[in-house]
Amino acid sequence: MGKEIAKKAPIRLWVKAKFMGFRRGKREQHEHQTLLKLEGVNDSKAAGYYFGKRVVYIYRAKSLRKNTKFRTIWGRIIKAHGNNGTCLLYTSDAADDMQCVDLGGRR
Repeated sequence: MGKEIAKKAPIRLWVKAKFMGFRRGKREQHEHQTLLKLEGVNDSKAAGYYFGKRVVYIYRAKSLRKNTKFRTIWGRIIKAHGNNGTCLLYTSDAADDMQCVDLGGRR
């Protein structure tokens, strides 16, 4: 009999996040700056680990582009927003497709 290798759970290199909206003022919103709530991050100190990390938003479109229906929007977490672990994501593309998320029935 050879060595027995202890089975460990695989390391997860990603974390789920919830889209909360765009950074905004009283009259305008900035589509290049998105607010994200990361799963398991509950304060601004814990959010500091993710500063500079890349984020991808993947969605499915109806038409083919480059032989696929999946589209991506890439961005980078730049800072914390508030004290509850919400992060600010900067995208080079305008993230207009993220507006399709249902925000509690408001139109």
